[in-house]
Amino acid sequence: MKLKTIRRFAIVTVFVASPVVFGWNPPTGGLVTGQIAWIQVAATGGIHFALVGAPAICAVGGSGNSAIGELLPGQSTAGGVNTADGIRAVLSSLTSAKLAGKRIKVYADNYGVWGCKVGAIDVDP
Repeated sequence: MKLKTIRRFAIVTVFVASPVVFGWNPPTGGLVTGQIAWIQVAATGGIHFALVGAPAICAVGGSGNSAIGELLPGQSTAGGVNTADGIRAVLSSLTSAKLAGKRIKVYADNYGVWGCKVGAIDVDP
């Protein structure tokens, strides 16, 4: 019985606390939620996006753009280093969420090149 409780606690800790453990740093204490306003795909393999109403995704974005999320190949975030496959997966999730009108949660760090360095997103059910 104790082992089941410990296992459940470990699983909940990983899924619920992971953004905090990795040190995400937006003004909302780890994430911001909203619908996607636009998505830009760059020929260099990176993507940029913003949420409806342009809420801040991080406290201090690159070039003063704290309302823009960015994922660039090789860019480091608190969650790790962005890969081409990871960026494609996020782009797919962003596109699906935009087309379905779903809200997303964005986990990001400060000081990207053109905005906030995004390390992960959650799509609301």
